[in-house]
Amino acid sequence: MAVAAGGVAPARVGHDETMREPHERLPVAVAQPQVPRGHLEPAAADADADADADADGGGPRHPQAGGVPMSSLAIGRQGSRGLHGVARCGLGLAAHRLRAAGAPLTLALAAVLCLPAAANAAAGARSDAQAVARTATAARTKLFVRYAAGSTCTVYLNYPKPGVVANTTSTIPAGRHLIWRYNVDGDWALVSDPGRAHDAFPWWGFTRRDCIGRSVPQQDYPAGQPVPDRIQEGRGNVSPSGWRPVGFTLPPARIVEQRRLVTRNATLRDEANFVIGNVLPGWHVHVSDKRRSQGHWVYVFVPNAQRWGYMEATAL
Repeated sequence: MAVAAGGVAPARVGHDETMREPHERLPVAVAQPQVPRGHLEPAAADADADADADADGGGPRHPQAGGVPMSSLAIGRQGSRGLHGVARCGLGLAAHRLRAAGAPLTLALAAVLCLPAAANAAAGARSDAQAVARTATAARTKLFVRYAAGSTCTVYLNYPKPGVVANTTSTIPAGRHLIWRYNVDGDWALVSDPGRAHDAFPWWGFTRRDCIGRSVPQQDYPAGQPVPDRIQEGRGNVSPSGWRPVGFTLPPARIVEQRRLVTRNATLRDEANFVIGNVLPGWHVHVSDKRRSQGHWVYVFVPNAQRWGYMEATAL
């Protein structure tokens, strides 16, 4: 989020809204036979080195493979490059087993013995492709989707509930754009008001869901869509699903300092840095012994908001 004058800086560590975390591509898991060194590895390596010597099976022959053409032991380079490692290990294993039995090795029989490994490799490749696709989908997730206010939206500083005080409000007129962040429950949602950005703190807060209309024309999202029905889940580019849970109601922790003065505007956030409340200068908070992000965020209880959450330590 942008910084208002005297406001809170955007979260810098793990912030789901402003930082895209890297995703590592999952490697293809190809099962390798566990055998003593000196049995399969030299034969497989030698066959691999000479795999292209003679495609029709008349090339060099391994002295310990029953006179089998070494091109047969390394079919991975001949039209099956995607399963090269599987062919090398699977056929090497077949040669080892048949040599032990004193039987001649044929390519057809070796290929049959290699089928389970090939199937495992193919399944692994499909799983890898699916994981990459899910990661790509998450990376493309549009985090800030705009909607039109269907009617005047009254936006509260903090989630309205018994015990909450100094809960100031602002309004978003019907027809003006707002950004939906997540649903707290069936009645309330957290929204941002672009019309207040950089001019007032905060420019986000809690409003009734029934005042939010349909999505407006914008890049990378269709117009005319209603607000999602998901409860306490916000858009994120970390999870493959494109959604991330919101920790709206957090548990209490051991308090080590009571009534610590807040010196500037601050937001209250969950573990994933979703906004779950707001804190104004002059308020007091109870400070716990919990920290995260090398002490940048401190876990506090805000009596005026009747809520636990993380706020920036620099606001205390």
